[in-house]
Amino acid sequence: MLDLAVAGLSAGGTYALIGVCLVLLYRVGAVVNFSLTFGPTLAVVAMTDFLGVWELGLWASVALAIALGTAIAALQGWVMATLFRESTVLIRSTVSMAMAIAMFGLATRIFHDEPRFYPTLFKSLGRDVGGVVVTGTVIMAFGTAIVTALAIWLVLSYTRIGVILRAVSSRPVTAELMGVGTTVLIVLVWAVAGALTTSGLVLVAPTRSSIPNMVILIIPGLAAAIFGAMRSLLMTVIGGTVIGMIESVALEWGAIGNYRPTISFVAITLVLLWSQRKETWSEAR
Repeated sequence: MLDLAVAGLSAGGTYALIGVCLVLLYRVGAVVNFSLTFGPTLAVVAMTDFLGVWELGLWASVALAIALGTAIAALQGWVMATLFRESTVLIRSTVSMAMAIAMFGLATRIFHDEPRFYPTLFKSLGRDVGGVVVTGTVIMAFGTAIVTALAIWLVLSYTRIGVILRAVSSRPVTAELMGVGTTVLIVLVWAVAGALTTSGLVLVAPTRSSIPNMVILIIPGLAAAIFGAMRSLLMTVIGGTVIGMIESVALEWGAIGNYRPTISFVAITLVLLWSQRKETWSEAR
């Protein structure tokens, strides 16, 4: 049981990282980016061609994949910043859905979702702690999520750029009139989110080998972000970690374990119901 729980930290760390990026884009860009994992998925699948067809080295292929995922996200950010600058959160989020559909179609059209080899990274970092094997993937995925959340919290809370980013989120036109390059900042934030998400997908790609299995990671990532109310980075990390561990432990739950993918939907539903409890009880009274 403990081994499964620790193994779940790999997926949980990735869920948390995706959730943190969703929270960042929501707080700074005023958008629920449903396409967050779609561009990085295209980049990670392309990585297999960098390795097998172009015969680049492992780390060169990884770096090129992250660069591609970053570029795709930056392009999306530019579209949002220039064409939908004054749009509502609902419209921006709807546009992100359209982007997700377009990139999913592009990825399946180019790569046909054929079986591919995804290298397992950081094998040498694995450790045996008290009889429990902690793989390099677990260490990197979970560690990256924590470091990223801490870094974003520090930047947004205690730096001048954090103040500017919050101003861009709430009053983009006013910030532009005051001389702030809102387009550049929004593109930069999208690019950072794309780079982080691509890095997370590179780590878990060996266990999520197909295109649908990788893009669907947006759901547990969204569940983690909702667990943090789309604002708290700490609660987002906790939510993603817990979901990943529960999914892993569920392998020992017999027939119930076959429904592990629904855990994220259950988590989203429960958190939303809990968040609306005051309004529901007030109406009942």
